[in-house]
Amino acid sequence: MSARSPGLLADNPRPRSGAPGDDQAAVDRLGQSAELSAPVSTSEDLVAVDTDAMTGTLTSLATSGGSGLAVRAALIVALLAAASAAWWVAARRATRFRPSRRHPLPGGPATPVTTMTSTDLSRELGSRATFVQFSSATCATCPQVRRVLTELAATQPAVVHVDIQAEDHMDLVRRFSVYRTPTVLLLDPDGAVHARTSGPLTPARALAALAQLSHQTSRSIDV
Repeated sequence: MSARSPGLLADNPRPRSGAPGDDQAAVDRLGQSAELSAPVSTSEDLVAVDTDAMTGTLTSLATSGGSGLAVRAALIVALLAAASAAWWVAARRATRFRPSRRHPLPGGPATPVTTMTSTDLSRELGSRATFVQFSSATCATCPQVRRVLTELAATQPAVVHVDIQAEDHMDLVRRFSVYRTPTVLLLDPDGAVHARTSGPLTPARALAALAQLSHQTSRSIDV
C-alpha cells in the first residue's frame, strides 16, 4: 500500500483546478474578464445622461426665454405704434382750427366765452374776422404762419391779422391759455374766440376756418 501510493499519486495527479486557491483564482479571472467584456457604463453613461438632461433643460429654457423675448418685443412694437398713432392724431388735431367751447359741458360749470377787445390788441377788430397770432422770438414756425395770415388779410375784405409777441402780453397768454407758439385765435366781429389752432398753418385751412365763421355769422344775422 505504501509502495503504490506514490505511484498512484504520480499516475493520478490531483487536478490543479480542484485546488481551493485555483478555484478562487479562476473566479477572480472570470470576474475580471466579465468586467472587461462588459460595457463601461458607470461614469460615461451617467455623464451622458446628465449632459442630455442639461441639454434638454437649456433647450426648454432657451425656448421659453425666446418666447418671452418675442412677447416683450411684440409689446414694445405695439406700444411704439400706439404712441406714434397718438402723436400723429394730436399733431393733426393741433394744426386744425378747433372751435371754442361756447356751451358748458353736461354737469360741469359754465364756461364763459372769452372775448378780446381792440384795447387788448391796440388795433380795431375786423368787421368780418380777426386772426390773432401769438409769436415768440425763438419760434421757427411763426414766420410761415405770419406770411399765410398776412396774405389772407390782404386778399380777404374786412379781415384783420394781428401778430403779437407772447413775451410782451403775458396777461393775454394766461387768459387765453396759450401754451405754445405759434397759436392763432380766430375772433368773430364781436371779438369772441370762434376757433384756435397751433403750429404750421396752410392757406386752405385758414380759408376754411374763415368761411365757417362767415357762414355762422350770416346765419346769426339772418335769424
